[in-house]
Amino acid sequence: MHPCTSDAGGATPRRGVERSAIARTQKLAQCRSNCRGSQSRKQCLEPVVENTNNTEIKYLYCHIIDWVCPYGPWLYRVFTKIRCALVGCSLFTQCLIANAVGAGEISGPAHVIDGDSLRIKNLEIRLHGIDAPESRQTCTIGDQQWACGRSATQALGEILVDATVRCTWTERDRYGRALATCFANGTNINAKLVTNGFALAYRQYSGRYIANETLARGNARGLWRSRFIAPWRWRRTNAAHSKRR
Repeated sequence: MHPCTSDAGGATPRRGVERSAIARTQKLAQCRSNCRGSQSRKQCLEPVVENTNNTEIKYLYCHIIDWVCPYGPWLYRVFTKIRCALVGCSLFTQCLIANAVGAGEISGPAHVIDGDSLRIKNLEIRLHGIDAPESRQTCTIGDQQWACGRSATQALGEILVDATVRCTWTERDRYGRALATCFANGTNINAKLVTNGFALAYRQYSGRYIANETLARGNARGLWRSRFIAPWRWRRTNAAHSKRR
């Protein structure tokens, strides 16, 4: 049965039949039921509508069906072709937007969050390819505890003071943070933190700063003058005190 055909004798509702509000309401309700139950729901848009979690799309679809059905099968067929084209364009546009949102560039005054994170305007940025000690993490120098996490945060803060910071990224993490390479007055911040020993090369995600780490280690800079646990290992045993990674 065609989705815009009523159950009563297979007749199609027409524009001039039963113009009263009550009759029209009844016909729309019946037509909506028929549209939902027909085989045509397997065409083009139906799989998208059925699988989407967007309730607004579902509502809009049913609302248009209510409006189209009373005017005959020919209009329903036209509507089907139009909606197929629109859905195709919509999905393509969403893909383009998603890719565009993933990459970007921003510049301006920056504020330190911790040893490898900062904020510019309303954007939280995670320095890509490096991993600094957690804010509550401590290291050991001789027999003394050293707040190496705080020192790493302070080291990044000193780089950012009075600097024009520019960050570029090609992706974001699952928390929405930009995974960026940042520059302060032209100097690569990621590289500088590793070279000075206040962050490690995050080999799990990038090998870009391994040479910088080797230099810091050879000169006993920052963390390398102490006994420490790599930040990613420290987080595993101190989950309650670790931040998002």
